[in-house]
Formats: sequence, structure tokens, C-alpha cells
Amino acid sequence: MDSVAVATAASDDSQPLTYGNWGCSNFSVERGLVKLCKSFQIGKEDLAIVYQAGPTGFVLAGRLIRFLAVYCGSIEPALEAFPKAGTRGFHSRKSL
Repeated sequence: MDSVAVATAASDDSQPLTYGNWGCSNFSVERGLVKLCKSFQIGKEDLAIVYQAGPTGFVLAGRLIRFLAVYCGSIEPALEAFPKAGTRGFHSRKSL
């Protein structure tokens, strides 16, 4: 993995705004969050981060919680992305 997809979502059910991909280093993400806070004129205490559960997301969330005091929640990966053992991808006879 060499990038982190970034988007913002407002609480008024409007469409999310995509900011593209950032580098996956902790420094890149922290720098990007500082820029987002400045552009929205909010403090980091007003941020809520949601990340996809997994080894990379867990490490990043731990750093954001410990060092930046940002709220982080996780979501599970899409189940369609991981075919069941014994199937041959999405187009196997078992999945039809």
C-alpha cells in the first residue's frame, strides 16, 4: 500500500468530497490533516476519522489517537473483496 484515500463527509447527508490519495506515511497523513483543519477552519479536536480495519489502519489510528488526540473509528473491509476459501474468485460456479 503506498497511498491513503481521503474524503470528507458532512453531517447534513451531502455528498462526500474526495481529496485524492495521500502518501501512507504517518507524517504525510498528519500534514494533510493539518491542511484540512486550516481549510475548514476547525481544530483537530473537531475531527472524527474513520479508517478501514487492518494492520496499516490500526497503526495509523493508534498514532492519531495517542499523539494528535483525534477521535478514530474503524469499519470492516468489504466482504466482497475477499472471496471464500475454495472459490475461484467472483466468477466461480459456487458463487453464481
